[in-house]
Amino acid sequence: MSDLLLSTGPSAASAYRLGVTALLADRLPEAAAAFRLAVTEDPCFAMGHAGLALVLSLSDPDDAGRNDALDAVERARTCSRRVSRCERHHVEVVALALQRRFARASALGREHLVEFPDDVVVAQVLRRWCDDSNGLADDRASGNLA
Repeated sequence: MSDLLLSTGPSAASAYRLGVTALLADRLPEAAAAFRLAVTEDPCFAMGHAGLALVLSLSDPDDAGRNDALDAVERARTCSRRVSRCERHHVEVVALALQRRFARASALGREHLVEFPDDVVVAQVLRRWCDDSNGLADDRASGNLA
């Protein structure tokens, strides 16, 4: 992840990287705090909002947590209009996965990782949500196929 360029300042980028490290280690409270700091430092840091959305979804999979995660991912999408293609794709993969549109998330995520293989968060999203045949079946049943 450290090889990806981030469209933000150094303090938000540093907090984001701490969040990613904690997320990958399944230290969700620490990851949430780091992602919250990142978006406090830069309120329109798209990847910071996407990271926070992931943690909220993992921390509280019930409806309340899912709604908070979807709100955060919408903030990420809004902020991603002015960032690099890498960051836009990253945000969109997270958004699609959290919206349970697994087939689309998987297709875009795989394409993204060909071009940006250092994006460990997208790789994690694919492993957690999209490489699961039940998830893909859910996506097909809801009519959200690519």
